[in-house]
Amino acid sequence: MNFSVEGDIPEGGITVNLEGDVARIMQQFTVAQTRFDAETGNILYRFDNGFVNPDNGFVVGGILDRFSLEDGDPSETNSNEAAAGTGFLSNFSFTITEATASITIPVLDDLIEEPDQTFTYTLAEGEGYTVNSNASSGTFTVTDGVVGGIGPTVEISSTPGTLYESEPTAITINLRTRGEIPDEGVVVFVEGPPRAIAEFDVNATNPRLPEAETVVEGIVVAGGSIVGTNETAGGFFFRVTEEFSSISVPVFQDDVVEGDETLVFTLRDGENYQVREGRESFSVTINDTDTPPIVTLTSSSPTLLSESEGSVLELNFSAIGTIPESGTTVVLEITDPLLLGEQIGRPSGEGDNVGITIPRGSRTTINDDDGNFVKLLQRIVITEANATLRLPVVDDILKEEDASYTITLVDGEGYNIDAAAANTATFTVTDGEVPTELTSISLSSTPGTLYESEQTVLSLSLVASRQTPFPEEGGLVVFIDSDVPAALGEFDINGSARTGEVEGVVVSGGEIVGTDEDASGFFLRMDERNVNIRVPVFPDDIAEGTETFTFTLVPGEAYEGRDGSDSVTFAIEDAVEPPVVTLASSSPTLVSESEGSVLELNFSTTGTIPESGTTVVMEITDPNLFGEQITAPSGRGENINTGITISRGFRETITDEDGNFVKVLQRLTITEPNAVLRLPVIDDIFKEEDASYTITLVDGEGYNIDAAAANTATFTVTDGVIPETVPVVGINATPEALYESDQTVLTLSLNIEEGSVLPEDGLVVFIDSGSPGVLGEFAINGNARTGLVEGIVVTGGEIVGTDDDVSGFFFRLTDPTAIITVPVFQDEVVEGLETFTFNLVQGEAYDVSPTQGSITITIDDVRQDIIVGTEDGETIVGSDTSDYIQALGGNDTVAGGLGDDIIEGGDGDDILRGDRNDRSTQDGEPGGNDIIFGGAGNDRIGGKAGNDILSGDAGDDLIWGDDGDDIIMGGVGNDILVGDNFSGGSGSDLFVFGNGDGTDTILDFEVGIDRIGLVEGELTFADLTITQNGNDALLGITSSGETLAILKGVQASALEASSFEIVSIFSTPEEALLLM
Repeated sequence: MNFSVEGDIPEGGITVNLEGDVARIMQQFTVAQTRFDAETGNILYRFDNGFVNPDNGFVVGGILDRFSLEDGDPSETNSNEAAAGTGFLSNFSFTITEATASITIPVLDDLIEEPDQTFTYTLAEGEGYTVNSNASSGTFTVTDGVVGGIGPTVEISSTPGTLYESEPTAITINLRTRGEIPDEGVVVFVEGPPRAIAEFDVNATNPRLPEAETVVEGIVVAGGSIVGTNETAGGFFFRVTEEFSSISVPVFQDDVVEGDETLVFTLRDGENYQVREGRESFSVTINDTDTPPIVTLTSSSPTLLSESEGSVLELNFSAIGTIPESGTTVVLEITDPLLLGEQIGRPSGEGDNVGITIPRGSRTTINDDDGNFVKLLQRIVITEANATLRLPVVDDILKEEDASYTITLVDGEGYNIDAAAANTATFTVTDGEVPTELTSISLSSTPGTLYESEQTVLSLSLVASRQTPFPEEGGLVVFIDSDVPAALGEFDINGSARTGEVEGVVVSGGEIVGTDEDASGFFLRMDERNVNIRVPVFPDDIAEGTETFTFTLVPGEAYEGRDGSDSVTFAIEDAVEPPVVTLASSSPTLVSESEGSVLELNFSTTGTIPESGTTVVMEITDPNLFGEQITAPSGRGENINTGITISRGFRETITDEDGNFVKVLQRLTITEPNAVLRLPVIDDIFKEEDASYTITLVDGEGYNIDAAAANTATFTVTDGVIPETVPVVGINATPEALYESDQTVLTLSLNIEEGSVLPEDGLVVFIDSGSPGVLGEFAINGNARTGLVEGIVVTGGEIVGTDDDVSGFFFRLTDPTAIITVPVFQDEVVEGLETFTFNLVQGEAYDVSPTQGSITITIDDVRQDIIVGTEDGETIVGSDTSDYIQALGGNDTVAGGLGDDIIEGGDGDDILRGDRNDRSTQDGEPGGNDIIFGGAGNDRIGGKAGNDILSGDAGDDLIWGDDGDDIIMGGVGNDILVGDNFSGGSGSDLFVFGNGDGTDTILDFEVGIDRIGLVEGELTFADLTITQNGNDALLGITSSGETLAILKGVQASALEASSFEIVSIFSTPEEALLLM
């Protein structure tokens, strides 16, 4: 922070106030010092003494009082965040003694992963000085400065859940780190409430920086080291050096009766590690009054667990004494690593236990110094005085000898055990009844060596002997294992747990049903006696050399491996020695469109070409070469290449950060030592200057290039011989304004100027707009350049295709004058006014008229020629074209004329007619498809002839649909609706209703011809009641009791679901146009 003073500075200096925009800004830096009041233990904050000392150079030209940092307590014996508000650990005062002064504040590298934060300090007005408004604040951003989301993943748990000061109980904090741990370890931060560390019997030095050496007493650490605590002694830094690490420390037995205290500790996300979701915190309760309960493993049953019978082992516990509300965590010891999960089920919160819960991270494996298994500790939480843990036997498919196991309840923190009791459960696990005659299966594989670079496919075959039994239904599940953890990761598959699926593998005659836990083997269900598995090896980026694997068919309860044919062995190599590829030559150097030249690129390859071929990369620096000058390499159509194949997706465009073109990479696969790629020139119709191009063979994966060779092909593309005298072509269009609502028809005329000669086979010209997809604005179906165009009427020529981005089209004139007529397309998107210019593009065989070389048209959603009335009553009559009439206020009489009109009555009691301005219904006469909205007032609306959309809006309206298939909605008010019967007309009409619109009366509803429309999102058929009232049917709403409509002369029993349909709401002409 830099300060400058204009004017005289008093002898004692000028004290100014700095205000931060949020609280705790100074905690982002190394200068906020935490202290505890000696008498009360309260936390207080101040500036660090070394920071404010002028000899250290942080403060220049002024005095910074260490107690000037705002912590909410002027007495400096406590901190009060609520009193300080946004100024807490942010605001401070500074006494300036010189004309220029500065404060340098070092940022704190706290190791915690945090988002970038932006702060602002403002120089506040004060006594004895004024503030320059142009230089009164400074804004800065604090960033970690490193990429987040990296490093190993760490999780945390603890045991037990309750600590007793009377013991004192020790807590064990367990951390597991998954992923690569650096040689120097990774420092993690565990955060707790202020002074939480003081609750434990530990003495530690507390250096200012986490990296400094710390001496800790009264604590046992494994797999890492304590680095230090944070400023409030609520959290600690720990250096993890092994996958499994732990901290054990007893609770401190103080002399203060505090009752139960619950502390929550959270593992914070770090810059160099990640925290496993759902495993980021633990809580512990400290009790200073009770003694821990006495727990006993009283009994277990049965003593013989049978897989075939589905036995369940029950362990019964009793607890004497007070069980904390959070339960008592006890420890079971198992000395066989394969018991839980392979012989009996692991304890789980999903089981049907009684008085027992299973915490997360409840199992700990204990190994010796050499990594050999010693024992497994399983923690469970007892919540009731008499509790039962139920563990079902695992009924696997493997053939095993009977085996005995023992589970022992051992001493732990937070409870005592009854020393006089055995506290053990001993039992035997047996397969039970198994088939006496087994299926004999042989296993074989091919090839003997797999290459990652080739993604060689391994083929495994299993054959069940026909001299042995095989299940008629359900198949036979077998297990094939390598004893190498993660061996399945050598193949291009995705494997789940034992009961999951495996993807990326092709199986015939059976199905992969899962993998084992360490992904060393897999389970296969044989549905037939002959099963084949095909799976490619995975091409990783690691040079591993030769790896050898042996997969064995593990003996099962219902099958056995055939002697000498129960295992397969194969090797995996990283790669075969890549071949050397050279772009040896190319011809011709001049590629002529008029001569139909073919560019030939000749490749030579020395070394072994894999069976799948060698894929090489060519680099092109002009985006217009392939597809516009010469044909792009393709595997479609007749293959004119020699020893070369082209796959789909083998072309990639490279752009820079701004999206600008850099180069094209074209891949092709060489299958023979001498190969030729042939690329015919594209003989287009455009007049172009000669242009030179270069194609280069570049380095890539799976091959080398001959560095001594040029490996380039340079050539020139020319139009060749073109006519000296060519016809002159012009273009015209009418009309220039098109309307989607009218589906206006555009007429284009192409003319050969007088004196020009039209070739006998016609003349192909190109008309382009430069707007991709513009032809979609018209009611046509366009194909690629060589395709057809439908939905268009042409005389004097033919459409012969569009360009790639459908911005223009190619046309062959066969007469001196050609006419193209095409209607504009009425889409469902409101786009507003669009303007397009179409240009005749200069060609090799024609010139463009200097006065008739382009046309400009506009396309609008609806016709904008609106007839607007006044606020007085008047008569407005439209034309016989399509009109848009807004009558505004007053009691108006409006007739649209015979076009497709839009009429809005506005306020007043209006008479609105779709066609002629008379009372005639116009039955059998022509009429437009009109849209009429009555607006406010009691209106009389007649659709007349045509398929009309009529809405009364607000007011009690009288609406006639008249002739045609009409859509009629009364709107708000009690309206009278007439379809067409009384007019003598015909048509199937749709009467539309929504919630809260009033009660309408339909005078001529015909069941089976007319329908009831229900506004989408407001009503469904299930919401309705249909009842009889005299000769009329009443249509109501069940939930509100509202009567929607009275259907005169209609029997309620005749109205079924088929008489109703859901209709999109139309409250504006634009929405009504979509229904048209």
